[in-house]
Amino acid sequence: MAAAPPSESKENDKAGVIDPCTFSNLSEVITRHTHLALSVDFKKRVLSGTATLTLECLSNDVSSVILDTRDLSITSVKLIIGPSVKLDRQKVEEAVKFSYGEGNAKVPSYGRPLIIALPNAHKMSSTLSLTIAYSTSPSAEAIQWLTPAQTDGGKHPFLFTQCQAIGARTLLPCQDSPSAKAPYTAAITLSLADGPLTALMSALTDNSHRQWNEGVIDEAAQTKTFVFSQSVACCSYLMALVVGELARRDIDKRCAVYAAPSRIDAAEYEFANTGKMLDIAEGICGEYVWGRYDLLMLPASFPYGGMENPNLTFLTPTLVAGDRSLENVVAHEITHSWTGNLVTNVNWEHFWLNEGWTRLIESKIMGALRGEDHLTLDIANSQIILDAAVKRLGADHEFTKLNLSLRDTDPDDAFSSIPYEKGSEFLRYLEDIVGGHTVFAPFIKAYIAAFKHKTLDSADFQKFFCEYFEKEKNLSGIDWERWLRGKGMPPTMRKVESAMIKAAKGLLSEWVNVSEVKEAECVGKEGDVGDWCVDQITMFLDDLLLDFEEKMKEGGKVAMAVLKAKEERLKTVYGFAQSKNVEVLFRMNLIALCVDDEAQYESVFGMLGTIGRMKFVRPLYRALIKNADRRKVAEECFEKNKLFYHPICAKMVAQDLAQKK
Repeated sequence: MAAAPPSESKENDKAGVIDPCTFSNLSEVITRHTHLALSVDFKKRVLSGTATLTLECLSNDVSSVILDTRDLSITSVKLIIGPSVKLDRQKVEEAVKFSYGEGNAKVPSYGRPLIIALPNAHKMSSTLSLTIAYSTSPSAEAIQWLTPAQTDGGKHPFLFTQCQAIGARTLLPCQDSPSAKAPYTAAITLSLADGPLTALMSALTDNSHRQWNEGVIDEAAQTKTFVFSQSVACCSYLMALVVGELARRDIDKRCAVYAAPSRIDAAEYEFANTGKMLDIAEGICGEYVWGRYDLLMLPASFPYGGMENPNLTFLTPTLVAGDRSLENVVAHEITHSWTGNLVTNVNWEHFWLNEGWTRLIESKIMGALRGEDHLTLDIANSQIILDAAVKRLGADHEFTKLNLSLRDTDPDDAFSSIPYEKGSEFLRYLEDIVGGHTVFAPFIKAYIAAFKHKTLDSADFQKFFCEYFEKEKNLSGIDWERWLRGKGMPPTMRKVESAMIKAAKGLLSEWVNVSEVKEAECVGKEGDVGDWCVDQITMFLDDLLLDFEEKMKEGGKVAMAVLKAKEERLKTVYGFAQSKNVEVLFRMNLIALCVDDEAQYESVFGMLGTIGRMKFVRPLYRALIKNADRRKVAEECFEKNKLFYHPICAKMVAQDLAQKK
């Protein structure tokens, strides 16, 4: 039977707008190459220099180029006349006029458009290059500047960038949209006075056969310059820079790990399976086109678990558990080398295409590495996380859709676990519909091969899927509209079971069925979780927290006394409050806040003052202010730590604290 055609009711088609979160005139010009020549000034906390953009005209009579900027100081714009693609020194430059357009009053984070007037109209397919002299702001959202005291070594400053989703416009003037993919080169100049610092980027080093940490020294200027080249087209949000005191260890021929010298041993051990994961991912997705795959463990203020910057994945130190139990984050970021970086959502309204695919393949990688039971356990945990996210947002919330509408919306506000978990659940549903893993595996490779180096939206994916399977499979039962644009939980979820899941659910049943204080004071025994993996423990704790929250709604002194007794048993019998694994300790802290255990506050505030990862920070603040009596202490904690947090984290926590006053 013929497949159902893609839905006609594409609510986020906006009169030809490619990306509602950009000001750039993407329908007229597209970036084909970017070259950055920047100097790093730690004293002023600015990057300054030039960005040279080579662009191709997509229509006739192009009279201007419009770029995204936010808090950038532009000093000049020059049009390069001649063979500008090679950026040779014989080029002729002509100063051109530029101005700023109005920003979006509803979304300050969009910044404002930089409008560059061209002296002559350009024809379709013609190219032009613009060199823009500029400097960043000390408060640029994409850049975090750390003092020596905020680093692990304590002696030298440090900076790193985080451009996803629309932070690249605070780093450079650009077409800040996933739909604008281009190669880039860069020359980053450091002052020798800042110490033995190294620059790395989401690109390969090109330092004339020097060592990775040497650079090109100019004795007269007392500077050191690092040169980079990214030959594979990538989005602006994937441009990344780090400068700091770093050590390196090779994992295998194409993988290495970087970290502060004091952390390099731990990082080398924790991420030793990176090469194996990359090999497994290639078997699932096809050829790895980026050359090297290196890892960088950042300071604790990094706001995410990982960021899939090409050639150099950024990681949080919270992944270092000493037993490789949290290495699935590396598998996730590796997968983005295909789903996200190579095949990319056209804009942030279709973010599930990046993250849903990546979660699906991440699970497959970890299943191949650890076994089928771990794969099914991961799926079950994904469903628990999805259920909790929908309950937190509300089943009727716009952000519970896969295919969003982001007009007048900061994409950061819409980000949650929904595109990850609901997106992967949808793909698992499609896998089951067409006959399972064996049938779906060739489709994964075909999909990546068809869209590599390109961008797509949900309709493109739907069309490709239907055309691929329509001759052999009955696809008439797929409710594309409900899956893609329906709110709340998915129409259906894969049923999974394993010995690991059964054990976790069995213990959970023992705990939730206890309703008397005396029973609660004896629930659980040593050895219950002794041989469990971390994912089993987090499943148990996630489900138990949901049960705690439901019983809290019922109220009553007896119910509260029972919950407090259970929380105490979690600490004394299982030792969760002393766990060295941050995933376990985080959940224990949430449970402690649920029952207002003041004895656990030290752990809560200790975590909030030493970890900047939003996965932990935001839920802890939200849990704190659920109790009105704790709002003041939560606000005081934020004021104390907001300069430690990355600007994105600080922005999101401030929004959380501003709610429900």
